This record gives sequence, structure tokens and C-alpha cells, in this order.
Amino acid sequence: KWQYEVYKDTHRFRIICSGRRSGKSVLSRLIVLDWALKNIGNYWIVSPNYKQSKMIHWHELQKEIPFNWIAKKNEVELSITLRNGSIIELKGAENPDSLRGTKLRGLVIDEIASIRNWEWLWSEVLRPTLTDYEAPVIFISTPKGYNHFYDLYQSGQTQSDLYKSWRFTSYQNPYIPKGELDNAKQELTDDTFAQEYLADFRK
Repeated sequence: KWQYEVYKDTHRFRIICSGRRSGKSVLSRLIVLDWALKNIGNYWIVSPNYKQSKMIHWHELQKEIPFNWIAKKNEVELSITLRNGSIIELKGAENPDSLRGTKLRGLVIDEIASIRNWEWLWSEVLRPTLTDYEAPVIFISTPKGYNHFYDLYQSGQTQSDLYKSWRFTSYQNPYIPKGELDNAKQELTDDTFAQEYLADFRK
């Protein structure tokens, strides 16, 4: 239900603060695929590093896109070209120079709270890639203290025409056993559980 709410929203910059295993990565991939089917162009999912992009998204993305929609795949570049000409690529933020010079039709920033030098990366590298098409962005993450992701989340809590943010807990994924989450609550500190599963900002 919460995934559908975010999907239907029309704000250009959507910020999802959610707990572990809540479904934010699945949602972001399906939104990118939806974009790529409707408007031919280049689409990126950027994670803190290349290895993380491959581990979280590569195999799942291949399973989620019907085989007959795919024209070609590149295992090294972590890219999938659809038959309509759109290209979906997975990127790592650890090499900013490799992210320059492309015009995007859509962008996902995954685990943004863990990306270093975010303000610089956004303003000088990623933001300019959106200019040609006024491309939309999905920002997703579990919190990591009161850092740049907290500031971004707060910007989406105001009455903005561009930004909107949501906070969802791991309990809102109906496919996760509630007993397992309750067990984690017993084993972890209050702050750790609140941050990792309840998507609460903690020091």
C-alpha cells in the first residue's frame, strides 16, 4: 500500500526514509522501469559504491524485467538496454568523474545516507545530469544519524512543489514475519532498532 502511494505521487523529488527490508529498493527499481517504458532515455540507480549496486540491484533487476523486453545486458557496466531503446544502468558514487557528462531522464539515489561528500556530489555532478529533461529523482535510504539525508527528508516535509518525503517502518512490509522483527527488537539497542527498523533518526 505504501509503495503504491509513493508511486502515484507526482512530486519531482521523492524521498523515502524506511527501515530495513521494507521494500524501498524494489519500489525504486519498478519506478525506474516504469519511467523507462514511458520515455526513452538513460536511467540510473546510484548506490554508495559499485559493489553495493551489483549486490542489491543487479540480479533482482534482471528478474523483474520480462526477458522479452530486454535487447541486451552488460555485466561489466551493469546496464540493461530495453527493446524500446531505454537504458537502465547501476552506478557507484565512489567514482564521481564517471557520473559526469550524461543527460538522464530519471535517477534513483540508493542508501543516500551512506554516500560521502553528498552536497558536492549532488550540486556539481548529479544535479546537472537532470537539466535537459527536468528529470525526476527518487531518494531512498535507512537513516544514519542526523546527516545530509535528515536534511533532505526535512525538505520533503514542507509544503514544496518539488520535494515530498515519507517515513515507513519495516513492519509495513506484509511479507516480513512480525515475530522476526520483534526478536530483533529484543536483541538490539533501542537506538539501533529505531534507526534500522523504524526508520527513526537517532544520534
